Amino acid sequence: IKTNPFGNFKIKKGVSNRTYINELEVKKIAELRLFNDGEANARDMFLFACYTGLRFSDLINITWNNIQTITDKKGKKIKIISFINVKTDLKTEIPLIDEAWEILKNKDKKAKYVFHPITNQKFNEHLKTLRTKSGLVKNLTAHIARHTFATLALTKGIPIEVVSSLL
Repeated sequence: IKTNPFGNFKIKKGVSNRTYINELEVKKIAELRLFNDGEANARDMFLFACYTGLRFSDLINITWNNIQTITDKKGKKIKIISFINVKTDLKTEIPLIDEAWEILKNKDKKAKYVFHPITNQKFNEHLKTLRTKSGLVKNLTAHIARHTFATLALTKGIPIEVVSSLL
């Protein structure tokens, strides 16, 4: 090749505005009283993603076999979620914080999947309803839950390398 075939292309760099919700906004969603099972399932999925950083594709595929208890190097038992990541096809293990475990404690252990199966479209419809009911201004999506996880983890002092590897 004598000339650069990409020589006429220009890469535009834009300012990326990563939206997330703060702890108070997460709490507002968690405290919503919902009487619709679909909305409650979507809320639990969204909050679980905020606490674990899971993508929607991984969230809907989590089974009870993925939830495990392991013993750490200090002999302490911790709950983790262990699964093969849909996007990267890599084994991923994420420790479960108390808030994530509380969500799981209320789920049907006899069901195959932890969360009731739902399409991304229906999930987003429920998230719009949750946004309205909670009085939030920011949009809610599975990706915003991942940004929320990352932001909250960093503010809690988790090193960026650990957060990056979890995401």
